[in-house]
Amino acid sequence: AAETKELRRVFDHLANFLPKQDIYKRLSPYLDRKTDLVAYHHNPDAIEVKDDDGNVMDADAVDAELEVLNTKVEELQKRIASYDNNPNKKIHPEDLNEAMKVLGRKCTKKEVQDMIWEVDENLDGCVDWDEFKLMFHRNITDSTGLEPFQLFNVVQFMMYDKDNSGQVTIDETMHMLFARYGKKNLESQMKILFGDNLQTSDGDGELSFNEYL
Repeated sequence: AAETKELRRVFDHLANFLPKQDIYKRLSPYLDRKTDLVAYHHNPDAIEVKDDDGNVMDADAVDAELEVLNTKVEELQKRIASYDNNPNKKIHPEDLNEAMKVLGRKCTKKEVQDMIWEVDENLDGCVDWDEFKLMFHRNITDSTGLEPFQLFNVVQFMMYDKDNSGQVTIDETMHMLFARYGKKNLESQMKILFGDNLQTSDGDGELSFNEYL
């Protein structure tokens, strides 16, 4: 059940990733500014905020800007929610391509299309939830080594990477491996990922996506 929950989280994250990423880029500076304004409210004597011209703002000016910011943030968050709440959402090639860039791996258009084609049961050029789930379970139960695994590798890494940081720590990985393999096989599976000393090649104890591959 925990694994299915994580699988769903990754699918929701990847579906419509490109348009959501564009919205997040617009949203990020608003959220940063809002954090500064809220911090001022909590401690106005110790914190000062400035407007775009570098002038120190008083409480009324901060309140006015905060009201405008809240409206902008709410609007953008509603747009993201409209993508996330769509029951027919899918992972498109452009979504997967953008997600790979965020993970630090550049792919050609054909490489991305091949990753989708391997699991695209209805041949619509996208990956829906049923196809996504089927792909995952085919891979974790495959004993032949013949099951296509390109998209699975991406999904497995993102399941470990719960905070979407692009790095997988030992702690993040351990819980998932314990749930799948049990206590008896946990150590051997951890060593497959992190080596005998539970370290990565660069010694930082974290795996980037490229190190994982």
